[in-house]
Amino acid sequence: MREIHIDLSSDYYLQPPKVFGGYVGEHNESKLIVKLPNRMIRDDISYYYFEFQTVLGEHITSPNVYKNTLSTDNEISIILWEQLLPSAGNLKFCVNAIELGENDTVTIKGKTSVCTLHISESPTGEDVLIDPKSSKEELQKLIDSAFTEVKEGIQKGDKGEPGEKGE
Repeated sequence: MREIHIDLSSDYYLQPPKVFGGYVGEHNESKLIVKLPNRMIRDDISYYYFEFQTVLGEHITSPNVYKNTLSTDNEISIILWEQLLPSAGNLKFCVNAIELGENDTVTIKGKTSVCTLHISESPTGEDVLIDPKSSKEELQKLIDSAFTEVKEGIQKGDKGEPGEKGE
């Protein structure tokens, strides 16, 4: 599983961080881990949730909210899902902190900087090969070798053991 770590603990960004977020189709195989700024680690914060803007401009909030029971590293994480990665481009997100008050009133207590994950096209064809020339030659040798073995088997006429004769 790809882990994407973003450290927002300093929370002083002139430009929002932009990092490689994986490839289209890698949903359920990418875990986003965000280290929150100290200003968002307080007792009056009840829950956190992620807010996303997809490549298509769609706004999506995380299906779950996360209780304020963070690890000692002040990290919160989420597994990315299919609707977030419909095509290549930039997936923007932030983490929101909320307080659940009396009569279940919800108050937003803080937001992280908006961050950007760059989602790339899934590599295909020659893009997958590190050295296309040497890899193509190696692949051709493997194919030729397999084809030669099949061809020799056909020429030998090996038909296996004879079956029962009919009457």
